[in-house]
Amino acid sequence: MVLLALFCGKAPRAQAAAFVGTGNVAGTNLWGTPDNWNPAEVPNAVGAVTTFNTPGAARTAFVDGNYTVGEITFNNTGTFANQVQNNAATPTPSLTLDAASGSATINSIGTGPGTNTLGATMVWEDSVSANITGPLTISAAISGPGGFTKTGPGALRLTTNPKTYLGPTLFDTDSGRTSISAASALTNTV
Repeated sequence: MVLLALFCGKAPRAQAAAFVGTGNVAGTNLWGTPDNWNPAEVPNAVGAVTTFNTPGAARTAFVDGNYTVGEITFNNTGTFANQVQNNAATPTPSLTLDAASGSATINSIGTGPGTNTLGATMVWEDSVSANITGPLTISAAISGPGGFTKTGPGALRLTTNPKTYLGPTLFDTDSGRTSISAASALTNTV
């Protein structure tokens, strides 16, 4: 009977949601607020898909806890910035990238001049495949067993915090511009 209850427990299901929060004032636009997503359900499951479309003004999603997603897509065709940052009032928030199968994914597909920044602390449980056609800055501290592969002609900047993930770092030969600051401290490159 106990085993049956364990197997019948409700596991988190993968969700797909677009961030619709506005503004960039710390303590607002929290990742964990359902009303900041469409549909109004916080994406937090292995394989969950998140999208940050073109904002009408500069916008920051503040990570206010520990969340798991399998895909993050920036589709920014405008001039304003999209950012995902740690919420300063939350002790040790993190965003774990974990796909249901295969690689987790980061896409920056909008071709507008607005920047897209991943600055929230991340754990890469899976290797991460990044398709970059629009600008993307990854300033986050990153750990975990996964690696990183960048493809696409878009500009990628790896800056600020250490990238101590354990897997290899690969750049497709046709992958366009990539900038790595000394502070980002990549530990594994191929």
